[in-house]
Amino acid sequence: AVDDAVTALCWLAGNTAHGRSEAAEVVLLGDSAGGGLVYALLVKLTMIAQADVKDSRITSSAAAALLAKVTKTAAMSPWTDISCTGPSYEANVWKSASRTGDPIFSTGNLAEDNELFKEDPRDYLGDAYPGELKNPLASPMFAPTAILKQMPPTLIVAGTAEVMLSDSTVFTERLREAGAEATCVVYDKMWHVFPMFSEGCGSGTPIQAASDAYQAVTDFLKS
Repeated sequence: AVDDAVTALCWLAGNTAHGRSEAAEVVLLGDSAGGGLVYALLVKLTMIAQADVKDSRITSSAAAALLAKVTKTAAMSPWTDISCTGPSYEANVWKSASRTGDPIFSTGNLAEDNELFKEDPRDYLGDAYPGELKNPLASPMFAPTAILKQMPPTLIVAGTAEVMLSDSTVFTERLREAGAEATCVVYDKMWHVFPMFSEGCGSGTPIQAASDAYQAVTDFLKS
């Protein structure tokens, strides 16, 4: 997926809907696994730019030039740690009795949830599972500080109830500690990628927090 993202970004930076044209700037946006891919992509490009790894599709100087065009990133509930080791994976398990926690990625049974959270990483990594769970190209949470400090200004939105909350809050802390500009806005009682349900989950009543999150991302990217 990361290699595909590099290919896509290289094309995007040099093309528009009207034909080939160099982009002056690029913003990256993703949610859930796509949000994690945004940062894994930037990790990969930084590694290429620093000549830590080689890639037949792009030189180190071209990677550096491409990174310079990425002016901002935003993510909704990004999955930045596919080892699923953050405290929220246990703290925010769905509790049917109190109707609290994350109903999106939780069965209410911690043992079953732990197995559930292994399925996607296992499929994604294939033969590299579980040895590469903390590889920064799969889990950007674990990227070196020297790479994280080069990340562009970032806005992350998440919900207090989501199982992957740690992936947003802790990753934001890591970015800040590295010296990058990063903000995480956490909305009360919201679940994983809650902005997708802004229409009200079929209830006919829009979810204000979801609309607010979309507006926050829009304002950030336009500023």
